[in-house]
Amino acid sequence: MRKFTGAIAIVLVLSTLSFAIEVSEILQKWENSTYKAERIFLEKYGEDAVRMRYEMVCKWSTDKIVKVDSPQEVIWLRNDDGCWIGKKVLYAVPIDIKDLEDIALEAAQEADEIKLDEDDDGYMLSFTTDRGSFFIKLNRDFLPLIIRRKLMRLTMEMEYKEYFDEVPKEEDVKKEFKISNKKAFPDEIARILRKLEWFSIEREPETIIIKGVYKNRMIYIEIAPIGRERFRRFGKYFVFSKDKEFMRDLLGQ
Repeated sequence: MRKFTGAIAIVLVLSTLSFAIEVSEILQKWENSTYKAERIFLEKYGEDAVRMRYEMVCKWSTDKIVKVDSPQEVIWLRNDDGCWIGKKVLYAVPIDIKDLEDIALEAAQEADEIKLDEDDDGYMLSFTTDRGSFFIKLNRDFLPLIIRRKLMRLTMEMEYKEYFDEVPKEEDVKKEFKISNKKAFPDEIARILRKLEWFSIEREPETIIIKGVYKNRMIYIEIAPIGRERFRRFGKYFVFSKDKEFMRDLLGQ
């Protein structure tokens, strides 16, 4: 009976190892994929209205160019040299630009456990980390079909509507734009954004308001070019948040 039990244990161990290798191979093929696709991005916070973007994306392994067609036209580029954003002129961004696909792939690579399912269309990955709960569906070519992320009351979903047979060369696409080394926004704002798991930005006449997720809670940050009551100096700007832990973290106190 002990020999039989030992045999079952060996089979279970081998099955687990096979599963882990299979998931890692899927993630590697996804990360190294090259494609051109049209996609829709949806974002909802609680009962708030859904925000939607229509995008065209070209991906060459970890390099990527995304053209947002609606609601506002904007283009961003990421490669080994850095990140840029703009329209005809792309300005340097002092942080890494990551879309939902990048975040989901990173989270999957960091996850302790991933549930893998398979159907005729491809592979489905489900997992939870401190970056949220994720559901990913890839086709048989290891290209994303649906990516869904839930973080607190936030729901984000990216649906790939169409893949194109021909993928342009990265250099040919880059020729459409002028690349500038001038920064798209100041380093102070970049330092704030790096501390947030998710954020949205609104501009007012004399204030920038950032709504973001910090350590699994939603916080609000105000940035102004002039001193105001309760605001603290932060480089060339003044900043305030009701979240005292975030303020201590940001100001190093």
